[in-house]
Amino acid sequence: MSTLEAVRAYYDQNTRLFLRFGSSSAVQTIHRALWFDGVVDLPQALNAANDLILTEASAFGEAVRIADLGCGVGATLFYVLAQLPSSRGFGLTLSSVQAQSGGKIARARDLSGQIIEADFQYMPLAAGFDLAYAIESFAHAPEPERFLAESARILRPAGRLILLDDFRGEVAASGKRDDDWLTLYQRGWHASNLLRSDELVSLAAQHGLRLVENRLLSPDLRLRALPDALGRWLVALFKPFWKLHPIVPSMLGSLALQQCLRDQVVQYRWLVFERE
Repeated sequence: MSTLEAVRAYYDQNTRLFLRFGSSSAVQTIHRALWFDGVVDLPQALNAANDLILTEASAFGEAVRIADLGCGVGATLFYVLAQLPSSRGFGLTLSSVQAQSGGKIARARDLSGQIIEADFQYMPLAAGFDLAYAIESFAHAPEPERFLAESARILRPAGRLILLDDFRGEVAASGKRDDDWLTLYQRGWHASNLLRSDELVSLAAQHGLRLVENRLLSPDLRLRALPDALGRWLVALFKPFWKLHPIVPSMLGSLALQQCLRDQVVQYRWLVFERE
């Protein structure tokens, strides 16, 4: 199974579980909650990333062309379009389950957003977008340079690309323990591409994408890191069931990610680029 086929199967099989147990029925995002100052409950924390995107989109006016790259069921895109009804948006996902669910949501809410089943490394989109963003999906791209080239292609001059995702930390993995957690996270979550943010900035510049903002958001997550001995025991307990259901690799990957974030081997960052 190729990397893209594995990612597609991962979301086809797990999306309903992610929405039911990892999100809020009122929000329906699959991305992480951000507990900024003043955030008081889970729906508000899940919408925190959506509000960041909305602020960036609003800077372009009332009629904005938006591309959500790795859109899940379109929750962020629909959130933004509801606030900017004169705008038009497209969401791309590898998952047919997500595309079908997102289409139903768009029709039910009478929104202009369209969800397309497609690979964001080869976008079926014409140029001219004001804003493109990828929330926790860039790490799935096996060809990050191809993703950046395509993002630059669809953006108009001065258009912006936003990435909210995990990046390899500035603290290097030290020893087998960190390497094991990092490997387990990448395997469990199909995070084939884990660059340092400075590596990404250098690659983006080669495609005419200039860094505007690089913000560390790891401190705004509520981590659930475990003592290493307990974490290793849980991995040993559940790893024999790895192939029983795709939620098992996801759970173990999530456990490993918490350990990586705690040790700053992985960092959760918000990066904004502008097309020159």
